[in-house]
Amino acid sequence: MRLSTTLGTALATGLGALLVAVPTGPASSAVGAAPATGASTPAAAAPAARKTDRYRADITWTEHGIPHIKAKDFVGLGYGSGYAAAEMSLCTLFDTLVTGRGERSRWFGPDEVYDDQVTLRATNLQVDTVVTDLHDRRVVEGLLKDETRGPGRQARQLVDGYVAGINRWVRENKVTDPACKGAGYIKPDVTTLDLWYGVYLANLLASTGVFVGAIADAAPPSPTDPGLPELPVRAADVDRDALLAGLGRDPERPFGSNATAVGSDNTSTGSAMLLGNPHFPWRGRYHFTQQHLTIPGKYDVAGASLIGSPAVNIGFNDDVAWSHTVSTAYRFTPYEYPTPIALSPTTYLTDSGPAELDHREVEITVRTGGGKLETVTEDVYRTAEGYVIDAPDLLMPWGLASVWAIRDANAEHLRTIDTFLEMGKATSVCDL
Repeated sequence: MRLSTTLGTALATGLGALLVAVPTGPASSAVGAAPATGASTPAAAAPAARKTDRYRADITWTEHGIPHIKAKDFVGLGYGSGYAAAEMSLCTLFDTLVTGRGERSRWFGPDEVYDDQVTLRATNLQVDTVVTDLHDRRVVEGLLKDETRGPGRQARQLVDGYVAGINRWVRENKVTDPACKGAGYIKPDVTTLDLWYGVYLANLLASTGVFVGAIADAAPPSPTDPGLPELPVRAADVDRDALLAGLGRDPERPFGSNATAVGSDNTSTGSAMLLGNPHFPWRGRYHFTQQHLTIPGKYDVAGASLIGSPAVNIGFNDDVAWSHTVSTAYRFTPYEYPTPIALSPTTYLTDSGPAELDHREVEITVRTGGGKLETVTEDVYRTAEGYVIDAPDLLMPWGLASVWAIRDANAEHLRTIDTFLEMGKATSVCDL
C-alpha cells in the first residue's frame, strides 16, 4: 500500500490545506489531515494562494509506514518531516519538547524519575532545574545569534518547516495513543526555539546530561553540612566500576554501535553495502525512525533520524552511506578550584585571584499530588568554566577545601543539524 499526501499551507491566510490525498494502492483513506474548506483538490486553491505558500511537501507512505518526503526546498522538507514525525511518534516527540521547555515537573510531577534510556537519569525537578537555568541564561538564543557556532541557513529552514509540520498535524488530527491521549501539553503551539532546545539537550547527552543531578543538588558547605564525605585514601580503594558508571561508562551497560561494510567484490549487485547497527534504544527520545528526504535534483537522502531531528542522522544517498558509533572520549573536563575557608563558601580561587561563584535562583512550576501547581525555587552555581557539581561518589565533592565545575565541549555549539545535512550532501567518502 502506498499513500500519497501533499501538504500545503497558505502563508497569506495562515490556513492549512491538504491539497491532495491520492491513494495509489487499495487504501480506503489517506493518512493526514482533512482538507480545509474549499481546498480539497489542487484546482480549488487560488493561484495567489499558491504563490504565497511557504510550507509544502509531498509525503508518500510506503507499506511499512516509511515516509518518503519530497519538497522544493529545505523548509518544505522540514515541513513534511515534522508532520511525519508527529504521525509516527507524537507522544515521544512532545515528551522531548516538554523536557526542552523545562516543564516536566509541571506535567508529570517533580519526583518522577526521567530516564532517557542512554545517560540521563534524574528526577523531573532536577532536569527542570538545569533546563530552566539554560532558558534563564538564554543559552540557545545566544547560539542562534552566533554566526560561527550557530546553525546555518538550511538547518534553520529545516527546523522552521519541521515545527510547522508538527503544529499542522496537531491542529487537524486526533491523538489516539494512550501514552499521551488527552494530555494538556499536546497543543499546536510548538516554536522553533522549543525544537532548538531539544536539539541542544541532545548535544549534552554524554556530558552535562551525566551530571544533571549533581548540578541541580549542588549546595555550598555549611557548619551543619561541611561537605566531608568519606573518600578512598588510596587509588586501589576506588570502586572503579561504580566510578565509571557515574561518569556514563557503566560496565554493566556498555554503550556503542556497530557497522558492517561489504566491498563491491563481495556483493551480488556489484556495489558496496553498509549495514548500520546503532545501539540506541528502541524507545524514548533517542530511538530512530526512518524517512526519505528529496529535493529533486538537489538533495536525496534516506535513512534514520532521532526523534526531533528533521535531518537524516544515519543513512545514504546515491554516492555514499554512513553510520555512527560512540567515541571513547569524554565530552567534559572537570575543574577543581581551592576554596579559602576564611572567605565565604561561594568564593573560589583562580589564577587571577578570588572570584565569586555565579549563583542563580531558578523558579520551576511543579504539580503537587493533588494536581495543584506551585512554584519551587532551586539554586544553581557556576564558575567561568561551567556548572558547579557536588558529586562525592565521583570523587568531586563540594567541600571546605575545594569546589568542582564541569566544562562541556558540546555546550558551546549548535551545529549538529548542519553536520548531518552536510553528510547527506557528500558525493564521496573523501567528501564525507
